[in-house]
Amino acid sequence: MVFYFKARPDAGDYTIFMGLDKFENEELIKYGFPEDVWFHVDKMSSAHVYLRLHKGQGFDDISEGVLEDCAQLVKANSIQGNKVNNVDVVYTPWSNLKKTASMDVGQVGFHNSKMVRTIRVEKRVNEIINRLNKTKVERTPDLRAEREAVNAAERAERKQHLREKKKKEKMVLTIYAPLFASSKRAVVTLVEKGVEFETVNVDLLKGEQRQPEYIAIQPFGKIPVLVDGDYKIFESRAIMRYIAEKYRSQGPDLLGKTIEERGQVEQWLDVEATSYHPPLLALTLNIVFAPLMGLPADEKVIKESEEKLAEVLDVYEAQLSKNEYLAGDFVSLADLAHLPFTEYLVGAIGKAYMIKDRKHVSAWWDKISNRAAWKEVSEKYALPV
Repeated sequence: MVFYFKARPDAGDYTIFMGLDKFENEELIKYGFPEDVWFHVDKMSSAHVYLRLHKGQGFDDISEGVLEDCAQLVKANSIQGNKVNNVDVVYTPWSNLKKTASMDVGQVGFHNSKMVRTIRVEKRVNEIINRLNKTKVERTPDLRAEREAVNAAERAERKQHLREKKKKEKMVLTIYAPLFASSKRAVVTLVEKGVEFETVNVDLLKGEQRQPEYIAIQPFGKIPVLVDGDYKIFESRAIMRYIAEKYRSQGPDLLGKTIEERGQVEQWLDVEATSYHPPLLALTLNIVFAPLMGLPADEKVIKESEEKLAEVLDVYEAQLSKNEYLAGDFVSLADLAHLPFTEYLVGAIGKAYMIKDRKHVSAWWDKISNRAAWKEVSEKYALPV
């Protein structure tokens, strides 16, 4: 027989229970739940009272009111403790109860004495005992079956977590609009790091980037976007950083090995974004795309953009005369970020001399454009023009 009680309502839905005698206590010790907390009058004979916490709670989460209910109930069910004032009640998680073959029926010890708490009960409070007794329910439960049901549920939950973990580990990253130059910054980073990914084409001429399903993952309707499970990230250089950081342990270290090297990588990534890319993009739009769209090229913009780009490349020439790559003597994101649009410069734009006429810039371009990863990207994801 097991007696069940409900703790004070204002504290939440908590069940307190105890066995009829030491034999039921033995079963409760054997088949307890991880959420159970055990109470006993210290150094006196008493009932073994249990409190069942909510899943995820620890015994330090017990409110003062519920703690008082348990302490009063265990004192009231101690022949000696019920007669005297100022008794100590000890409590500990069920998992801390220690039972050995040499112990008497109902007798327990502790695995860790530091996991035992003590509360002083000054006197019996009949109001509390009467309230608890009004909620009393007697049952003859199959404690073993209840515990086995919990074990089965926990095993099922662990298996589900394991399945979800494996599914997440196997989840392939998805890059949108891989054919376009800005997207290729992300694509070449994925290839360099040896990361599996799949692609989804986005037809910009048909306006697919403005469709609701695309806006849901890229609110500005631009490319590219990387989707990694439930995580989404856009802006090509941000995607590059994300890939390089997440998969840092595989492939080449594209971020630098020290904080100083990382600083240089970030610096030259910003240079590419703010100084190199804008004039090169203007050249690309006016020389490559304007004719395709039946629009006149702006010769003034072309002239000014080439001059601005030449000034940047002169700085690059000086930097690359001291280092093999922009951020130092190691290839990094700063170098890879230049690949897609510089390929336009030496190809469709027809201004390869801007690279070739600068000795160190030319050598740098030859190294990065001949990397296996970039060759794979160039062949597999051919430029749309």
